[in-house]
Amino acid sequence: MKRYIYRFLPILFAVFSAEAFNSCILDSLNSLPIDVPITIEYHAQGSGTEFTDTESYCLSESDTYEQYVKDVKSITFLGLVYRTKSITPSDLMGDLTLKLFNGNVQFFSKTFTGVKPAAFLPPNPPLKIQLTTDQLDSLNAFLNSDIPNDQKCFTGTIQIHLTNGTNNVTFDAYVDIAIQMETKL
Repeated sequence: MKRYIYRFLPILFAVFSAEAFNSCILDSLNSLPIDVPITIEYHAQGSGTEFTDTESYCLSESDTYEQYVKDVKSITFLGLVYRTKSITPSDLMGDLTLKLFNGNVQFFSKTFTGVKPAAFLPPNPPLKIQLTTDQLDSLNAFLNSDIPNDQKCFTGTIQIHLTNGTNNVTFDAYVDIAIQMETKL
């Protein structure tokens, strides 16, 4: 009889341990974080020293956002980076300004002086944009107002003021934005 108890005891212990572990884990999971990548593409070309492009992006354009929008508890802005897709001629240099806003509310405007856009072509790393606490708070307040709302849109402007070269310039770039949604299970 003892032999059967010793064989049965580890199995019984494993079953009870698994049940206790699962109920503790499942009880603590009442939300799920979902990352939502956003890419805004910019294009400018021509002759001169000043090139600007303005583009808009609405969260409703993201399949991931649309899939979970009804269950969103909160949205957090994680960060953004700038990448050059292509630039001709490749030795151009200048001041790069990035802006992100919604209507009359500007979330940030950053100018980087003496930038060579070709330095951010793949496989080089992108330019990481550091935001202040106030800028992050403003973005997060905007993202969390009126949840769920499919009409949350950003407008981004990219401007390059060249300090060398002025003829036949073609400039393509991306700004990648990362947000995270906390969703109900």
